[in-house]
Amino acid sequence: MGAAVAAWLACAEPDRVGRLVLVAPAANAASLTRIDYLLGAPVVGCLAGAVAMASGGLALGSGSVRRHIARTIALDDRYLQGAGRILRAPSAWRAFAYEQRTLIRQLPMLEHRLGQLSVPTTIVAGTADRVVPIGAARRLAAQVPGAELVELEAAGHLVHLRHARELARVIAGVQQVDRPV
Repeated sequence: MGAAVAAWLACAEPDRVGRLVLVAPAANAASLTRIDYLLGAPVVGCLAGAVAMASGGLALGSGSVRRHIARTIALDDRYLQGAGRILRAPSAWRAFAYEQRTLIRQLPMLEHRLGQLSVPTTIVAGTADRVVPIGAARRLAAQVPGAELVELEAAGHLVHLRHARELARVIAGVQQVDRPV
C-alpha cells in the first residue's frame, strides 16, 4: 500500500513532496479486486487470510519448495525463510486483515482527491500484474493530472524485484522538482 500512502501524503502536504513515482500502485478503487473485498470482510476475510498466509508460510518452510520459488522469482533463500516465519505468525494475520479492511475503506476516499495532486507523477506498472491490474494503473494515470504512465511489458506485481534495472532507469530519468522544505 506504499503508493496509496505516498499519494495521500502528496494530496495532504504537496509542499513536502517534489515528485511521485508510484510502482505497481494500489491507489484507486479500480485496483481493488474481488479477492480484496473477500479478504476485507470481517469474519470470512480474517479466516481466509489466515489460512492463505499460514499455508504459504508452511510451504516456505519446505526447503525444496523454497528453493524452487527462490530460483523462479530470483529471491534469496534466507529472505524466503524469514517470510515463511512471518506468514505463520498470528500477529501477521491480524495485521493483514486490518490492512485489507483499511484498503477497502480508504481507497475510494483517496480516489476523490487524486485530481488535486499537483506534483509531477510517474506511474510504473506491469502489464501482467495480477495483484494490481494494468487497467487500474491506466485509470490512475487518467485520474492524476499530468501523470506519466510507464508500462513494463510482461512484468507482474513485483516490478522492484523482477525488473529492478528497468525501474531504476525510469526513476533515474525522472526530473526532480525543487521545492522549499
